[in-house]
Amino acid sequence: LFHGRNDIDGERIIFNLSADGTKVSAYSEKTSYVMWEKLVAMYAGVCFEKGLAVALPENFPSNADAAAEVHCGRLYRYENNADIAKDVAVSTHNMFVYDGLYLASAVTSYLSGQGITLQKALCDVPDAYTSSRFVGITMSRENKEKIFSELGCSAEGEITRGKTHAVIRPLRDKKGITVFAESVSCEQAAAFCEDITSRIKGIFR
Repeated sequence: LFHGRNDIDGERIIFNLSADGTKVSAYSEKTSYVMWEKLVAMYAGVCFEKGLAVALPENFPSNADAAAEVHCGRLYRYENNADIAKDVAVSTHNMFVYDGLYLASAVTSYLSGQGITLQKALCDVPDAYTSSRFVGITMSRENKEKIFSELGCSAEGEITRGKTHAVIRPLRDKKGITVFAESVSCEQAAAFCEDITSRIKGIFR
């Protein structure tokens, strides 16, 4: 499948497919490890350049939004604009979001077609990593307001600490909340997410 693709400068790219096949990461000596989120954000930019809309999970990092802004692309999230996002998500070109082998093939095809290295293709894509946690509590209006007030959230449930950003989202069935955190490193995103989760649990002890 990949024979003859990576012939720009002899750079060797190793793709690591996830156990369920939905995601893929990459490694080369020049780029080191490239996580799935960054590959997706890069290829989303390719789709935007072609005038194609892209649908991503609600908690996907904001580097995809940056790519949409640069290329004037149309980006939809699964939980927002649900009907439109669903139509886009099942489009053939959007398979790179949930099929790791498709993404690997699409990326290598793009590199070959443009005559560029993986490092070059990724140079304008910022790093962004996410972490999420679930907290099982009854989400009444009073509890929501209490959490937002105690944590210093905005009206939209957002919190920022340095380069780390988090969003608190009550579930529709009101049986809990999900905390999404995003940062420039996996460690910072996970730590901020865990800190917020602990503070929320502490409020109701």
